Amino acid sequence: MLNLFKKKKKFAANCALSGMPLDRSTVFLIGAADLLRSQKFWNNVMAEPETLSYTEAYFKSKDATAQRIREMLLQKYVGEDKPWVIGDSYIHFFDVDTVLAQQWGQEWWDSEGKQVPQALTKSLSQMPADELDSCRKYVLEEAGRQAIAV
Repeated sequence: MLNLFKKKKKFAANCALSGMPLDRSTVFLIGAADLLRSQKFWNNVMAEPETLSYTEAYFKSKDATAQRIREMLLQKYVGEDKPWVIGDSYIHFFDVDTVLAQQWGQEWWDSEGKQVPQALTKSLSQMPADELDSCRKYVLEEAGRQAIAV
């Protein structure tokens, strides 16, 4: 028998970067290319407590393990060309149209995570090859340098 009085489960989402719960007013949607392009984001990632010792080892001695960790972090964040759901406390890391990113986030929220702008599902593949290479090189070779006294 159908339960006509069963409440529909309320949609919930968390920030892909922090894991913190989001609501409709705090959700933003950006592309993987936006993550890759953001030097501010990568400098922050490489200076976090979990990665700082590897960043130091990379810049001070070109440690092979530290280099692999940097490659794994790059893969973790932009190994898949997908949109990222982030909260308002992280949007400042990215050079994006925040009004549009929030509009996309709200449309995504209203569709309960089903509606994603096509431009965000293939943002990396639409980057020019030289820009893609330049951004990857920055992440692997430069990100976090300012946090280290070399």
